[in-house]
Amino acid sequence: MKTPKKLTLGISLLCLGSLTAITQPLSAQSGNTNLDNLPDNSQQMRIWGCSKGESSIEVEAKDVNIWKDMIEGGGWQCNEQIEPIAQSDVMLSCDPYDVIGNLTLVWLNGEQGKQQLQAWMKQLSEQPGMICRISDEGAWGGLENK
Repeated sequence: MKTPKKLTLGISLLCLGSLTAITQPLSAQSGNTNLDNLPDNSQQMRIWGCSKGESSIEVEAKDVNIWKDMIEGGGWQCNEQIEPIAQSDVMLSCDPYDVIGNLTLVWLNGEQGKQQLQAWMKQLSEQPGMICRISDEGAWGGLENK
């Protein structure tokens, strides 16, 4: 049985391409990672730590325009962080209908957290196509995902 020339050529190129990929070092494996050399990707989540009096939150977002005016307009002071500040089970997440992981607000400490997150959820949900939910894993008891 004869093997068609196109099939033989295709298999040869595939094998050659695989061999090239195996023999070339991966550039992402560099041990010298400098944060200044990372690409500025607008789709990458950025993190801010915000405080107002005794209360503090963490904001993780892809787009600063969705939340910054609302939160800082309410008297919160926010500064961009390099890495997440802390973990909390109390959070508000909002996403446009076609994007997942667009905005997360994490309540770290302070009074009136439940009320504040619910107020922000109401404001954010009024934006066209925005879907929001609050998750609480026990801090206020009984508050379910919405």
